[in-house]
Amino acid sequence: MRTPGPTHPRSLGAAVPRLRDALPGCFALAAMALVLACAGAPALGAPLDASGDYDIGALLREADAEFDLAQQDAVVLLKRQDLRIAPDGARRTTVHRIVWMRTELAMETYADLRVPYRSDRAELEVHTLRTWRDERWWPDSVRVSPTAVVETLPGAVAGADAYTALRETMLLHDGVELPCIVETRYTISEAPPLTDDLARAGARITGLAAFAHDGLWRFAQHDPVVRSELRITVPDESSLQQISRSGAAGLDTSQSRRVEGGHLYVWHMRNVPRIPQPTPADPLQVTPHVVWSRWPSWETLGRIYHTAFESAARLECPSLGRVLCDSLRAAIAREPGPRAVAGAVADFIGRWTRHVGADADFWALQPRSALRTWETAYGHAYDRAVLAAALFREAGLQAEPMLRSRGRGEIAERIPALSWFGPLLVRVRAAGPSGGIESDYEGIYDPAHGTLQEGLATAAGYTIWIPGENPQRIAAPQRGHLQVSLRLEPGEEEQWTGQGYLRASGGLAPHAAMTGLGTQAQDHLAAVAGVIEGAELRDHNVSRLQPDRVVAGFEFGWKEPEPDDHGRVRLSLGEPAGGVLAQLPSDVSLFDEDRESPVLLPFPMTQTLELWIKVGEEAERVVYVPEAYGGEHSLGTARLAVEQEGDWLHLTREIAIVRAEIAARTWPQLRALLLRETLERNRVVLLEAE
Repeated sequence: MRTPGPTHPRSLGAAVPRLRDALPGCFALAAMALVLACAGAPALGAPLDASGDYDIGALLREADAEFDLAQQDAVVLLKRQDLRIAPDGARRTTVHRIVWMRTELAMETYADLRVPYRSDRAELEVHTLRTWRDERWWPDSVRVSPTAVVETLPGAVAGADAYTALRETMLLHDGVELPCIVETRYTISEAPPLTDDLARAGARITGLAAFAHDGLWRFAQHDPVVRSELRITVPDESSLQQISRSGAAGLDTSQSRRVEGGHLYVWHMRNVPRIPQPTPADPLQVTPHVVWSRWPSWETLGRIYHTAFESAARLECPSLGRVLCDSLRAAIAREPGPRAVAGAVADFIGRWTRHVGADADFWALQPRSALRTWETAYGHAYDRAVLAAALFREAGLQAEPMLRSRGRGEIAERIPALSWFGPLLVRVRAAGPSGGIESDYEGIYDPAHGTLQEGLATAAGYTIWIPGENPQRIAAPQRGHLQVSLRLEPGEEEQWTGQGYLRASGGLAPHAAMTGLGTQAQDHLAAVAGVIEGAELRDHNVSRLQPDRVVAGFEFGWKEPEPDDHGRVRLSLGEPAGGVLAQLPSDVSLFDEDRESPVLLPFPMTQTLELWIKVGEEAERVVYVPEAYGGEHSLGTARLAVEQEGDWLHLTREIAIVRAEIAARTWPQLRALLLRETLERNRVVLLEAE
């Protein structure tokens, strides 16, 4: 039964005095009376969790005192993970979660859960799946309803037979009626993730007897958490390295101890606020977390990673892979240099394989062979990375796996862990000195999206790791500058001609967007000219194209649009391609008046947009120009100047943001700057139709 609506007045009334605030008004008095009647004996209405370790009523009272349940969609009363790692690398993970829910949004999030695992290497055992409502557990306090555990195949792997061992078991809570509490507890037991090659490599590395494992634990959730716990049991005390960051509690040495089968490590936090909203693009910088690892060093982890990757990245061109290699050579035969060859290889991969959106972490260090990925014409990000590296190498380029950190900023390099990093990428470089202009070519291939970006611009500010090397942080640009200057003169038959200049440096230099043997430079400058709505690029010249500096000129045409009902022609001056607004993180929305999370920009930046319009000394056709404004404060400036110089009307619009990290409390000031930049009245010139 899942019927959202008013709760029964007895539901959890004895446990939380202020819970009456979360009830519909028609039940408030009845609930209050029940609270008063039971206030002297709260334990009567306070159930224990399935293990008997936690008083759910006490957790609920604490939640209401700390977070005020009337204002929450849900509160996670308990979030606990117990991880036990065996000497051979097998692991057993028990997840225990208890959630109080008040709204339908919370019910959609917590009542029906999806638990993914690999059925060929792991087993799922559901211990507890129940709902507390009307002073009882539904459907049963102990028994798990067989109809509430439904094994499904994730849609992403439906057409990818090699990955169909990935299961997604749905855990469906019965008896849900809002508000209520749901409790879930299950265990996933995983076999040692070792192939024969990895086992042999591990045996050759001193001090590594098995796959070592590492992990990342986030204390915060999208709803407040009353109690968050991580418990890890490892075979021996000296084998775990760990670090707590972003305000996370450190290791609890009072509970960490020797236990049967190894040594227990415990971390826990109480009353953890929700992840600041909107969720930042880099949440680890602002939310408490623990990173742990059993790898003894980056060298060891790198050797294991390298062994797994290289054993799969073999094309066997003389025999099994002959057709693939012949096809690749035909695809790159007429390409003139490393840049063009790399682009052709990326296109070849995209044409002959599709990306499967399955989580590649389930196949960590267990890729399929490159040849098999090509034969099946599909692969998740890991497998496509292996194929890509093999093909780039066969095409005469250097290629190696590269991982990029989850967010900008430093990692704790003393903790060797894959958990620091996001999806796998491939670093591509020219194979060696060739004496040509492209001998220093370098690019990054993203197998999940099939894109190839030149240079390391997309990694600026991040930490990268090439297995076999130490992690390296790529310095972020100190500042980005972008200046676009446009001159527009009227011609015959409502046709205007224009000249434009682009000057950009630092993080705003569009080097990657303009580099290539195709029409990349032309396409980008066409987008820059398009800052005037309806403008069309006619010619262009790039005088400087460097990673940190770009200078280009271009010519364009603009045809007057049809006049509006008042006989006015609209000239709209928008946002230049690759400008300040394009650099804003995905979590930044100008619709949000307030926010809890900081704004994390890639670098400080300044943007200047100049427009010269020839209107004649009398400017008779000018009906409307934006009103000038200006202002400075600690975050930056926003300025609009309008003046006439002889026959020319000159508009200058400038925005500068002088800090990369903007605290949540100063978001209104940054928003004011950005709104001035985007307001339509500050972007339009109206001319009288001829």
